[in-house]
Amino acid sequence: WGPGRFWLTMLNVERFKQSADRLMNPRLPAEEKLKLVTEFRDSIEVVHSNDFAPFLSCIFPVLYSILHDSPAVFVEGPEQNIRKTALEILHRLPSNDILKAHLDQVLRIFLKVLKEDNEDNAVICLQSIFTLHKAYRNHLENQVHPFLEFVRQMYDALPNTVRTVFQQNTIQSMQVYTS
Repeated sequence: WGPGRFWLTMLNVERFKQSADRLMNPRLPAEEKLKLVTEFRDSIEVVHSNDFAPFLSCIFPVLYSILHDSPAVFVEGPEQNIRKTALEILHRLPSNDILKAHLDQVLRIFLKVLKEDNEDNAVICLQSIFTLHKAYRNHLENQVHPFLEFVRQMYDALPNTVRTVFQQNTIQSMQVYTS
């Protein structure tokens, strides 16, 4: 491991902290935030090194804030790409003891985004939830019920959703024919 590796790790940790602090700045334009969160995603190889714990301690509060505190976005743009990239980072984290310390928060944020966000982000959340349940089955037993409750609610709402979608399509089709 040697002294050179120690300084490289310290430089990475300092760089992660600086970028995380910049991401938390509410005045930072969305385009800059997207650039920073993309750099984090592109630096994801650190999760397979000794830098994972410091990386996670720097980035997790930021990702949590992005996904928990900012509203869902339903149009394509920098804000949506920031949210999607944050989810991609969380999805790509390895299932190990370091992540286990954040497991409840990670699962809670995935469930929140799944319920409130757009379809693209919901798909990432579903994939991530399944991955987490496979890896941490014993630790997530208390989280199964909220997920299954969400699935039940989706099925309960399905008839109304289908009716609404088909009514909108019928109205739009009629407007096209009468124009």
